[in-house]
Amino acid sequence: MDGLDCLAGRYRLVERLGAGGMSVVWRGHDDVLGRPVAVKLLAPKFSTDPASRERIRAEARAAARLNHPYITDVYDYGESEVDGRTVPFVVMELVEGEPLDELLSGGAMPWRAAVELCSQVAAALAAVHERGLVHRDVKPANIMLTATGAKLVDFGISAEAGDTSEKPGQVYGTPAYLAPERLDGGPADAASDVYALGLVLYKALTGDLPWDADTTTQMLRAHCYVDPTPLPKIAGLPAVVASMCRRSLSKRPTMRPSAEEIARTLASVTGLRIPVVTLPARADASAGSPSGLLTQTQALRVPLRLKLSTTVARLRAALPLSGPLMRRPRPTAAGVGVLGVAAAVAAFGAVSCGGPDTPVAPTAQAAVGAGAGDAEPPAPQPGCRVEYRTRVDTGGQFIVDLTVANTGSAALPQWALAFDYGGDQKILSVTGAQSTQDGGAVRLDSSTPLDAGATATVSLVGSYATGNPMPSGFELAGYPCTQQLVGAAAPPPVVVTGGEKTPGGPAAGGPAGPAAGPKPGKDPAHGNSGPGKGKKDR
Repeated sequence: MDGLDCLAGRYRLVERLGAGGMSVVWRGHDDVLGRPVAVKLLAPKFSTDPASRERIRAEARAAARLNHPYITDVYDYGESEVDGRTVPFVVMELVEGEPLDELLSGGAMPWRAAVELCSQVAAALAAVHERGLVHRDVKPANIMLTATGAKLVDFGISAEAGDTSEKPGQVYGTPAYLAPERLDGGPADAASDVYALGLVLYKALTGDLPWDADTTTQMLRAHCYVDPTPLPKIAGLPAVVASMCRRSLSKRPTMRPSAEEIARTLASVTGLRIPVVTLPARADASAGSPSGLLTQTQALRVPLRLKLSTTVARLRAALPLSGPLMRRPRPTAAGVGVLGVAAAVAAFGAVSCGGPDTPVAPTAQAAVGAGAGDAEPPAPQPGCRVEYRTRVDTGGQFIVDLTVANTGSAALPQWALAFDYGGDQKILSVTGAQSTQDGGAVRLDSSTPLDAGATATVSLVGSYATGNPMPSGFELAGYPCTQQLVGAAAPPPVVVTGGEKTPGGPAAGGPAGPAAGPKPGKDPAHGNSGPGKGKKDR
């Protein structure tokens, strides 16, 4: 850099690694401690801008509050005079590795490697969130593959949780990984990082994002209105991983798991023992934690069958060695994206997902990444209504007619309806859609278009053992539906109590009653036909 070869009398600049929109990153050497470092400086045209100088300082302070094996360490911050200008700089750990997005340019990863990697990133995010911070730019380019595992880098646009400092109508982030609530002007929070991590997991497992989008505006609309395509069948992939991915991509932040839950779940699948931040007893706030709590790092209590082994070498060994995967790993640092070049961060114009209480903005323009021909008409409002009508309930099985109405202003070329059972109901068969079920979470998928104002009816046949309470949480394409729930009383079985026959039984939408008796005419003890025979009360 012009007139600059040593900072603060100790950090020698050895090799320029790359430059981004606002900064330049160098390989450096700490002459005092005798170790290689990465040095990030503001680009000359930004070095006199107070806002830019404050941002790089805030980045250094945010990252320095973290101490985690999957987060790049920040060593120092300072300012030096260069040609009459005061240039701020950040000294960081030099990470030898490869960005995840470069690895994924060759396609999907083996599922076990993808799950292992994302468990480490989730553990890093759990530490970030426990310190009261939000990364705000989780994406493959900001995840490095190193000899000891993943490294989450680039805290350039990180913020305090709940931060509302963005200008009205603007949101910082990368289009492909922005949570829908961020487009509605919501503050930065942990759930938006989890949404981005869900997309990283999906892409690592499949090689693609869960929707097709050719322009920035289409990508933003996908976050708002398009239900993620379910993960394809992946041989050996545990159902809990697919469930965690699906929950992370919920358009409702409150429905997403925490980063710590993701870390624990994914680590248990691969048998890793990875560090996450846990809450100790309350302590003095002097440690600098915004919550007034000291934090500590502990290991997950899961079987240690594999060491921390998500290395570039191991991942390459599991993938075809051709094309971009043959390139030699290159050094980078926190704040550096693909191949040492700082990632461009888009500051989007007025964009809205058009939630129930949020008007749709007239345009969706991106300051970075949107071409001149990218402007499109305003995004339509979503809306749906569901009628769940139980036609038959035998006390152990049920038949339901479920009608979904598209009350939004745009046709859906295909649709997906999700809801949750609160009991032990199991879907046995479906007419009019395809169904998947994970515990109480049910999803119905149909490739039949659903025009604005149109309805579709699906018939469900299911069973239960203890009760048949009404479902809840209906969502069409990720947006909540109004609902009408209609139950049907179960036929009262005959129960023998104290020598008297007493009717009883559960009703659909309520708790289970006494156990249902056998069908009339069947003797439970001998299997002989005959009237009046029933099962005794146990």
